[in-house]
Amino acid sequence: MDPERSEPPESEFEILTSIRCGGIVDSCIENNDFGYHSLEKTKYYMFRYHRDRMLAAAQAFGWDKVAAMLRDDAGMEFIDRILESHINEKLGYQISETPLKLRLSITKDLATAVLPTQIPEMPVDNLFPNILPTTISNEVPRHWFIYLYPNAITPSLFTKHKTTRRSHYDQARGLISTFTAHRQRQQQPTPAPESETTDEDNTAMSIRPQQQTEVLLQNPEGEIMEGTFTTPYFFRDGKWVTPAERCGGNLGTTRRWALETGLCVEGIVRAEEVKDGELVWLSNGVRGWGWGKVELDCSAIGRVPS
Repeated sequence: MDPERSEPPESEFEILTSIRCGGIVDSCIENNDFGYHSLEKTKYYMFRYHRDRMLAAAQAFGWDKVAAMLRDDAGMEFIDRILESHINEKLGYQISETPLKLRLSITKDLATAVLPTQIPEMPVDNLFPNILPTTISNEVPRHWFIYLYPNAITPSLFTKHKTTRRSHYDQARGLISTFTAHRQRQQQPTPAPESETTDEDNTAMSIRPQQQTEVLLQNPEGEIMEGTFTTPYFFRDGKWVTPAERCGGNLGTTRRWALETGLCVEGIVRAEEVKDGELVWLSNGVRGWGWGKVELDCSAIGRVPS
């Protein structure tokens, strides 16, 4: 079973965060503010915000020993040592070679684990955007196909904080293959003969759904909470709006940065108001920002009868 997808026993779970490091982040001036002590820069994307989110989770769950270890600059040093040890000793890896996603988890008893994954490089503008365009040229390929999970998710500490208790996300993402198959049938109702199939057709049909799709979640009040692993941004009344904290979604690192820099504001986005084909920006602490469009025609097919 995939270690990122296995559901822990009811009494056991870990708090976690996924951090981008290496590549352009290592020399990115915009990332300098996220270090600690006298460091001029950090190789970890929005490093301090990742520590802060884990500290907030530990405090929310009453993990006093973990919270004490994560506080102040000593807490950042603690995380830095764990990551450096894994990269240097276990991977024998030079961090500047290729960007990595590092999934860091911590148990209530302070046991730690790091799961590394190589990831593509990203332009600085995708990591620290100055603006989020409201229109995108047709010549620019979209990053995401975005679906709406039709069933309500009840907010809890496990939706507000990132942990290994992820069944609510897995249920939503479990419908991606169904959504994608439906979308492809709608796009190509009459397949062309093999000899007439173009390279463009082949590209469209070979989309890797788990890597290029996101599912938006809604709470029982019909308010958008978040995506299954991204923060969404919707253009409303002349501003980019991300779901408010009270809606119950995860309080991610890039969401915090976007709010603090004025890139967006908090607000209520109702699921019933999300439009088919609507441009939505998404962000997270590994991929930065990317854009997509909503596929509402596909989203209704996964509803569980009430």
